[in-house]
Amino acid sequence: MAPSIFIAIAGGAASGKKTVQAALKSTLLSLHTGSADTLTIETLHQRDFRHASSSTALDPDSLETYDLDLLATHISCSTSTVVIAEGTYLLTHPGLLSLATVKVFVDSDADVRLARRVLSLPATELQETLKAHVAFGKRNYEAVVAPTKQVADIILPDGGGREGETRNGVLLIAGGVMDDIVKVVGARAGLVGRAKSYEGKEAKEAKGVLCEADLTMGMPTYYETV
Repeated sequence: MAPSIFIAIAGGAASGKKTVQAALKSTLLSLHTGSADTLTIETLHQRDFRHASSSTALDPDSLETYDLDLLATHISCSTSTVVIAEGTYLLTHPGLLSLATVKVFVDSDADVRLARRVLSLPATELQETLKAHVAFGKRNYEAVVAPTKQVADIILPDGGGREGETRNGVLLIAGGVMDDIVKVVGARAGLVGRAKSYEGKEAKEAKGVLCEADLTMGMPTYYETV
């Protein structure tokens, strides 16, 4: 049994994917006013689905080191209302794309992403990280990850940096998800009431800010429900 809603979040390393994932979960839970068992959320990370041999790979963060087939199988068997998964390569996998209700790409400048990685590391790992970035990271992002923006439903600019834009992007996605939960799971009083309340001033302000920020939209059909 597949989840009612599957949100796939992709983007480069240190682009802010986990920040967006956590914000989405928190926002969905805050919008939900029904009983706890009517909204269950599972969060998944690509890093937890590595092939056993990945530790010996020349590039330990290449697409081939991850078992995305296993991730897709796990998601398709989930009984949660919503599954939110994040990972660099999620939008490269046909199985994950076919399961995804919403496909999000978190876009961030390459220099910003590298700086975030450097700042988060102990000094002993800095040299190896920079070597890996020069040898594999930049080329891999440009050849494999960046093109997946084309299949995204929505592109969030700088997921962990521009707080206002991230917040409003998350509000839009969460509002659409709540509407879809009502349609898929059923018209439960708590969900319907909160979904309708989202159509008020806060949602309109969110849409206005996103338009001003030139948020890039891919496939608009999902967001016509918001």
